[in-house]
Amino acid sequence: MNTLFNVLFLCSPNTKLNLQDHYTSSGNFPINPHFEFTPQAGLEYLNRLTSLNFPSIIIIDEAIGFDKNLDFINQYRSNFYLSHVDTLLFVSHKEDNKERHKSVYPIIVSDCLTQPFNKHLFMEKVFPFLTVQMV
Repeated sequence: MNTLFNVLFLCSPNTKLNLQDHYTSSGNFPINPHFEFTPQAGLEYLNRLTSLNFPSIIIIDEAIGFDKNLDFINQYRSNFYLSHVDTLLFVSHKEDNKERHKSVYPIIVSDCLTQPFNKHLFMEKVFPFLTVQMV
C-alpha cells in the first residue's frame, strides 16, 4: 500500500499537548495527519483545501462535545459533503466512554472509533471502508 491518506483530526483544545492520546504513529502507517482543535478551525481548514488535498478521513473527538460535534457534522454536510462524498467521518472516544453509539450521529458518520487512533485500528475499522470506495 503506497497511498497516503490525508486525515483531519478534530480534537478537543484540552489535548493540544497530548496528541498521542488521539494518534499513535508507527512505521508504514499510511496516513498524513493534520490536527485542528475547534470545530470552527476544522471548517476553516477544509475551506482552504482543494479536492487534491482534501482529507480522505475526518476523525472527530467526542470530547469536543456532542452539540458541537453535531454542529460540525451538519455544517460539513451542508458545505462539503456533496463535493467530497468519498471522505469518511468517524467519531472517536476514550475506550472507557462507550455511552454514545454511532446511531446518535447523522448517517454520514461511518462509525465510532476508540482512542488512540493507531495502525491496528486503521486496518481493522477504517481501511475496509476505504477499500470499498477504491473498487
